[in-house]
Amino acid sequence: MTNEVNSTQAKFQRVREHCFNKWVKSPRYKEYIVELDDADVALGQRIAKERYEAHRELGKKNRTYGRPVMGREVLGCLGELAVIRWLQKEEYDVSMKQFFDTTSELNHQDKFDTDIVYNGENFSVEVKATEKPMKSNLIIPKDQAENNAADVYVLVCQIDDRRYCIKGFTTHDTVMANYNSKMKKGAYTVDEKNLIIDIKDILDTNKGE
Repeated sequence: MTNEVNSTQAKFQRVREHCFNKWVKSPRYKEYIVELDDADVALGQRIAKERYEAHRELGKKNRTYGRPVMGREVLGCLGELAVIRWLQKEEYDVSMKQFFDTTSELNHQDKFDTDIVYNGENFSVEVKATEKPMKSNLIIPKDQAENNAADVYVLVCQIDDRRYCIKGFTTHDTVMANYNSKMKKGAYTVDEKNLIIDIKDILDTNKGE
């Protein structure tokens, strides 16, 4: 069984490598490639461990969905950090307060992943990370989508701990228009092909709201 799992994972990684090699040359994706350095990878893994421990203290179940222990936290933290680094590279004023805050009281789902300042206005940003390189979806849990509206949602694809590709952006209105009853417990899902390419298209539309 272990050999079969390893073989499947190796095949999946080859697909991701193939996609990444195409993305770095693609006019659509090449500006959205992010490569974290060793210090950032170590930082993301440390924050993931702290979040994992905080979630257990809250009594949250460890739903790994087939991933290693802390696998979801590591994917989420590194994905958030990749998006933050991209936003910094694009010269946005980005807050890292939420990223570093791993206390039980403040680490609930009603906290967004970061905030950015654009033309003097604050915008909340929610990041969702996926390991699926093709036909991926931005997935927002039902309770989170219905009770908390971020200004911007981001889908980022992980190739490995260091390399990422931002697949696109969307709004809360678009999320709410895409309820998927087939998801366990219900969720809102936006197909990557329906995501917005340029984050400024969202920021400029939402100015002053």
